[in-house]
Amino acid sequence: MRTFTQFCIPLAGLAFNVLCQILSLQLGKRIRLFQSIMLGFAAGFLLVCILELTLFFYSSAEWLDFLAYWVCNTITYGCLGYGYFAYINLGESSLRIRIIDALLHAPDGLTEETLIKRFNDRELLSMRIQRLLDHGEIQMRDGKYVLGKSKLVPIAKIVFLLKWLILGKRSEFE
Repeated sequence: MRTFTQFCIPLAGLAFNVLCQILSLQLGKRIRLFQSIMLGFAAGFLLVCILELTLFFYSSAEWLDFLAYWVCNTITYGCLGYGYFAYINLGESSLRIRIIDALLHAPDGLTEETLIKRFNDRELLSMRIQRLLDHGEIQMRDGKYVLGKSKLVPIAKIVFLLKWLILGKRSEFE
């Protein structure tokens, strides 16, 4: 029974993550998508820790068993949370998915010219750069873009590390 409960803890954390992310996005007037995802992830992680501690105190588990389960379940929860983040971000950033969505909402179809106007790479890049500038993620110095106070750098480093560990390369351009 304890093994099944331990198995369910990361799943409960993920469910709570999703619930908190959706509620914060729906109820929060000024919260952005990325902030809601981080809030949901933190809430799910907190639930995982609380459930692990509760199970430890109400069972006769040894300290090392608790530590092993906690490490395993927090890593599992981290992977599940990352997968959820990737799934949510896919719909936001994938050009192919956005084109398909546009076509789904256009029963008569769209011309190539309309698609090119709507999904102009230069305009999309300009919008993304402006968003990064607005949020202080990047700054303009001497006519060049440089990193600002970016909250995304640790996430990018983790993604690059995972790509390197799993794929053996840092980007799709190598």
